[in-house]
Amino acid sequence: MLTLLLALAAANLGPQPPDLVLPGEESAYAAELSVGLDRFLKGAADAACQPTLRPQPAIVVGPAGAKLGARPTDPVDPAAIVYEVRIRVTGCGLRTQQANLLAVRRKTGGWLISVSAPGETVASPRLLRDVYSMALSFAVAGRPQGQPCTNGKPAYQLIDTRIVTPPSPSGAAPEPWQERWVQQSCGEDRTVLITFTPTADGGTDYLVKPQWASATTGSPPSGDAAPHP
Repeated sequence: MLTLLLALAAANLGPQPPDLVLPGEESAYAAELSVGLDRFLKGAADAACQPTLRPQPAIVVGPAGAKLGARPTDPVDPAAIVYEVRIRVTGCGLRTQQANLLAVRRKTGGWLISVSAPGETVASPRLLRDVYSMALSFAVAGRPQGQPCTNGKPAYQLIDTRIVTPPSPSGAAPEPWQERWVQQSCGEDRTVLITFTPTADGGTDYLVKPQWASATTGSPPSGDAAPHP
């Protein structure tokens, strides 16, 4: 984690939202982000090498109550704004990746930092949880539960998400959009194409279809999510 903290310090995070990072808290905030990055990279940057990090300005996701399901009794106020921090990671022999971290201020100070799906996905955090579960089950279907991969590879890994058909611009009538999720199981390709369709009640339906070469045919799994802004 030390190398990531040094890299973040060198990357210059730039001005942060005043309701997220108070004056004088910049170093502590960078340290918390480095912990999140370490979870994203699963320790791959622990070697004596300093990766190149290119952070982007924080993006407003929305209130913690609507986006994370925070309740009044939780450490995070439901009205607290959740931000997404996108950081491009290169170097040190790592595959170029975009780490997406969610950051929200705790009631008592400091931050709750969580790792979101990597890459370009625009699905909300609550929607991501539903779709992630479906994509994972699709990827590991047919493999013995609880059994490690014989080649030492992870049983499941979401590597990247890419926009195929972009969502409607702000203010326009909502139209379906598509994302390709690049995932692997035991080192084998399990890429899926996901179609997201906004519904009249403010929710989002989704349809998951396999796109790897050896995928079997059949009815693709689908689902719907609770309304989300």
